[in-house]
Amino acid sequence: MLEFTQQSQVEEQLIKAENRLFFRRWLRHPFRLGTIAPISQKFANYAASFLPTLPSGPVIEVGAGTGRLTRSLLKKGLSPDTLAAIELDPDLCSFLKNSLPEINTIEGDARQIKQLIPIDWVGQVAAVVSVIPLMYLPLASRREIVENCFSVMGKKGIFLQVTYSSYSPLQAVDKLLGLPVKTQRLGALWRNLPPGFIWCYQLADVT
Repeated sequence: MLEFTQQSQVEEQLIKAENRLFFRRWLRHPFRLGTIAPISQKFANYAASFLPTLPSGPVIEVGAGTGRLTRSLLKKGLSPDTLAAIELDPDLCSFLKNSLPEINTIEGDARQIKQLIPIDWVGQVAAVVSVIPLMYLPLASRREIVENCFSVMGKKGIFLQVTYSSYSPLQAVDKLLGLPVKTQRLGALWRNLPPGFIWCYQLADVT
């Protein structure tokens, strides 16, 4: 019972530290982060549920923030050896490295994903999970991010977008990329504040 209480206290302190750091970074870069607080734990667990426990290749999270979704992916059973987190903000990246030393945390821009990840992962990635607020980015930036993420995936790879938009933040993505892309809203968590949505993009000719 004492061990459980101590663990709960540690988790509570971590959440408070996440919220404080995220809010400070939001004040400096509001459109880069898109929201004033990290993803809720409920929404993070919900988003993680859409990935298989044993994916066919590495999984990369882009826009990992403070790592709340990253921890949900680990709790789901994903191996730290095949999970990487990419984060552009240096302070958030440092927080990730300190709080989740077991995973590969990479500071960088998702548009350079091919140069950031291990070379033997290129073409083998099973899923890219994006928490980047794409709806606030220029169309050209959205295209760059998604195009480069698709370039490192295997043939059956999926791009999962975690968002607060009930509309696809990558509408007409097939026209953006010049590729036949299947778009699907996998789920909606209406009781989240704000309501959260999971969108999936995959090459349409995958059987």
